[in-house]
Amino acid sequence: MRRLTGIALLVVLAAFTLTAADQAHGTIVLVRHAPKQDDSSDPPLSEAGIARAKALATLLDGAGVTAIYTTQYKRTIDTAAPLAKVAGLTPVVVPGKETAALVERLRASAPGDLIVVVGHSNTIPEILAALGCPDEVAIADGQYDDLFIVLPHGGKPGLLRLKY
Repeated sequence: MRRLTGIALLVVLAAFTLTAADQAHGTIVLVRHAPKQDDSSDPPLSEAGIARAKALATLLDGAGVTAIYTTQYKRTIDTAAPLAKVAGLTPVVVPGKETAALVERLRASAPGDLIVVVGHSNTIPEILAALGCPDEVAIADGQYDDLFIVLPHGGKPGLLRLKY
């Protein structure tokens, strides 16, 4: 039997407290990529970023992640890699400029799915708004520790914003 971390337990409980009739789609967890080495166009993660990516994997290990989406950039792919390994999944790459296509995939997910999206400070607020989340979200340039959980409901989805 696996032990769940506090946030993983919260995600699992939130997903299962809703009845299938209440769910418009699966539960969606969005995180910004971990800290990067520099400001070049496609940098790898910094040492702190590698540690944060591992922390995300530890946090969601055992939560039942069913799909992982990233953009085409190293920083999102590398952030998702440790989680993908522990979850036994291959992340799906959706180009960063194709947010509408990603949102369609998220909306098409099945009730009970737990989907992780690793995005950027500009794409995460766009995705949340497109999913109908009621609050406007802003992510500062140096902010990498937010975890957004979109809880599906028949009407407007609920949104939890946590730190990890």
